[in-house]
Amino acid sequence: MMSNGGTDTEKGTKQGAMATQHGSGTAVTVLRLLTFAAALSAFVTMITNKERKLAYGILLKWSKYNYSDAFVWFVIGNGIAFVYALVAAILGAVSKSPMVTKHLVILDLLVVNILMASAAAATAVAYIGKNGLEEAGWTEICSIFDRYCHHILGALIACYLGWLFLLVAVFLGMRRS
Repeated sequence: MMSNGGTDTEKGTKQGAMATQHGSGTAVTVLRLLTFAAALSAFVTMITNKERKLAYGILLKWSKYNYSDAFVWFVIGNGIAFVYALVAAILGAVSKSPMVTKHLVILDLLVVNILMASAAAATAVAYIGKNGLEEAGWTEICSIFDRYCHHILGALIACYLGWLFLLVAVFLGMRRS
């Protein structure tokens, strides 16, 4: 039976597709907020992470994130990610424009790559910090700076979770647009 907008089956299919798109839009917003929380957590953990060792009242060693370029890049990558994720979550929730949705998916994909690149670099340096690299003469430091290394591990886990949340958001956003 035909009506002004097509058959009842066509209307049901269109309404179902719109409901799925709306539901995935909410999921994408939640995933971006989870990415925001994870990246902010990694960022704050790294910038506040420092440990010093005293022996006989003398400061012998000090360890901070900015002693390694890879950890600096990790902080920058997570900083970009948490700012972007918050702005994108707000913009995606407020705007109903398909063009905005498409642009946000492209930017999500860019930020996914930034997060992975920064996490991979930090993971490589953390691995050397934990195990050393005998061939290069680098000794492991995690036996000395154990609290520092545990905080790095926590920041890495948070970053990889943020990466995973945003990657799922990319797939849902691609399906939606």
